[in-house]
Amino acid sequence: MELVFDEWFVEYMVPGSGHEAEVWRLLDALERRCDTLCVRRESPFIRKFYRYNKLHQHRARPLFRRFALLMYNPKIRIVEEGEIQDVAPAIAQDVSVDDRYLVELAAVTRDRIIVTTDVALSECLHERGGFAAILLEDFAKQYLG
Repeated sequence: MELVFDEWFVEYMVPGSGHEAEVWRLLDALERRCDTLCVRRESPFIRKFYRYNKLHQHRARPLFRRFALLMYNPKIRIVEEGEIQDVAPAIAQDVSVDDRYLVELAAVTRDRIIVTTDVALSECLHERGGFAAILLEDFAKQYLG
């Protein structure tokens, strides 16, 4: 399965966020399974990852290190801008500008799954264009079983 996570994932990596254990479990499950996390190279996700990593450089940040190492592993697929295609105008106009990069990224994956904490995005993509925007809480229950 190819998955797209939005920026909650980076925020949950931050030391002291209270969500580090959940990120560890998600990364463990991702590595155990034949799944891939897809990340767009030029995106708010990547910018936030590097910004937060630098911001917290004086603290122990094992999740940032683990994710950085996984970026050189087939478990993380870095999608280049040349691979991105426009999504259907009817969907693009309904998705917020801030979330459009996620939909464009998911459109080039096999499964078109976005894991999000954004209820509006989840509702907007419900049964549209073959996309599945699954709320993190629901996804974690199923994925981590």
